[in-house]
Amino acid sequence: MKPCSARKGIGAGILGAVLVLVAVGGLGAWTGLLPPARVLSFSPVRLPSDAYIWQRVWSDALVQAIRTADPALERWHVLASERDQRGIWHDAQLTAPPDGTLAQVFAAHPVLAVFRLSGRRADLDPAAFAAHITAIVAEWRSLGIVVQGIELDHDCATARLDAYARFIAALRPSLPPKTELSITALPAWLGSSALPELLGEADSAVLQLHAVRNPVEGLFSPVHARNAASLFGPIAARTLRSGRWWIALPSYGSRILWGQDGQVAAIESEGSQGIGPGNGQELIVAPRQIAAFMQSIEARPPIGLEGWIWFRLPVSGDRRSWSLGSWLSLVRHEPIREAMTLEAAPAGKGLYHIIVRNTGTVDALPPPVLHVTSPCRGAGAQGPYRLDYDRAGLSLTRTQTSLLPVGQSLIAAWLSCPQEEASIHVTP
Repeated sequence: MKPCSARKGIGAGILGAVLVLVAVGGLGAWTGLLPPARVLSFSPVRLPSDAYIWQRVWSDALVQAIRTADPALERWHVLASERDQRGIWHDAQLTAPPDGTLAQVFAAHPVLAVFRLSGRRADLDPAAFAAHITAIVAEWRSLGIVVQGIELDHDCATARLDAYARFIAALRPSLPPKTELSITALPAWLGSSALPELLGEADSAVLQLHAVRNPVEGLFSPVHARNAASLFGPIAARTLRSGRWWIALPSYGSRILWGQDGQVAAIESEGSQGIGPGNGQELIVAPRQIAAFMQSIEARPPIGLEGWIWFRLPVSGDRRSWSLGSWLSLVRHEPIREAMTLEAAPAGKGLYHIIVRNTGTVDALPPPVLHVTSPCRGAGAQGPYRLDYDRAGLSLTRTQTSLLPVGQSLIAAWLSCPQEEASIHVTP
């Protein structure tokens, strides 16, 4: 096999390097590792994590994910029911696994039953809501699930916060005894004079820092998130009945369809919203970005902050969530390392594949550009890459923003070479 070399180039992070790959037909593949990636380690203060289970219909894959993640978590926030913009309730169908019961699934940690209320409806009837909540909590407890409390997820308009506060005040006396009442809160509420009154009606709160603000910022802005947390902490610690609050972090991506007015027309995350292929904008949050934010917050935690709540638990088959192993690396505060290898692999007589493999500890974006030099006459891009040509010759440009899961690989291109032995040079 011909010798290969790697030399450091000008750039940032793990992709700031030049890599030369050599593949010899019929003798197997040569794999090259990019120069050592930066490793992100967490501070001594390590806040615990909860997680949302957001499926209305349960599957075996979901139960398996719960079992795998359970030892690393404190509590589960489980979607119980969702009231849509028409005022119709859609209850979650919790299904026991074939080899056990729901009580066994949640035996190690308490559960908060989450009730999502459409922010487009202002008709909040405390008596009707209390009846629905009480019935579901009673059913879950009869199954042996330890329901510690309920959580209201209501993206209320800022102008209606005072009405929302009155609704919670009227709802609380009708809830089952010794039931914790938690609410989600939005950064947009921070400027409202009604926020302290609203928080004063709840035992605890969850500050949601994952939202679509604009196409540039995407799903998560570290700057806005830090500002929101620093402003929310003193208010929450002073007004919440327990003084305790959590930060909700994203572990997923979304496809966004923007309207002509620049506003969000549709969001596709955990379910299909009819956004066709090629339409909309794919937004992601990389694990390393969230890990860096966690590190900055844990270095100086805001007053009253108890921990993290992840939206949502990654499940096999959920194409927009992180891989379960990648997510657990952050939950466990393990060192975060992004690393990719490039491989020129024989795929047949005179045919080679350029393969990108994630050998790091977290999901990450593949290299944005790959430059290919070879005597091969035919070439074609695959997966997230597009075939281009520049002054240096053939190049592959990544056109998609999908994360490459840990341990997985993708074929970036194929090359057709007439020679028995082909020297293929790839530089990111």
